[in-house]
Parts: sequence; C-alpha cells; structure tokens
Amino acid sequence: TGFYRPEVKDILYETYGAAVAEVELDVLTGESKPLYTYVMFDCAPCLNPYIDLGQIEGAYVMGLGQMLLEERKLCPKTGKL
Repeated sequence: TGFYRPEVKDILYETYGAAVAEVELDVLTGESKPLYTYVMFDCAPCLNPYIDLGQIEGAYVMGLGQMLLEERKLCPKTGKL
C-alpha cells in the first residue's frame, strides 16, 4: 500500500491582500478607535469561502493589533526597523 502525496503545485493556496484603516487617536489619553476599514483580498480559486473569510479577518486583526499596540524601534542612523 502507499499514501497520497500531492504535487507542490496542487497544494499552493496563494493569497494577496491589503487593508487600510482610519483610526481616531485621542492625543491626551493615547486611546485609539478604528473608525473605518477597507480590505481588498484576492485568493485564486476559492476552496472554502468560510476559511477565506476567517483568514481575512484574522490577518486584519493581527495587523491592526501590531500597528496599534506594539512598539516599533527604528535605527537612529538608517531609520530602518
């Protein structure tokens, strides 16, 4: 007996996306509040729309959390992360 081993080209699930959020920032308290979000997402043939929706929402929330809550340190000489 054997097992099924798919070709690499058969298991690739390439997706591309971009998101923009308009965020209100209270400069006195530092509180931030997302007002609007625009997400564009392209996934080639859709295997399961619910999986795609979960991936889109998860990626957006992860990126928003990273931008709003995590400290970014830049190199003072080059300005790079």
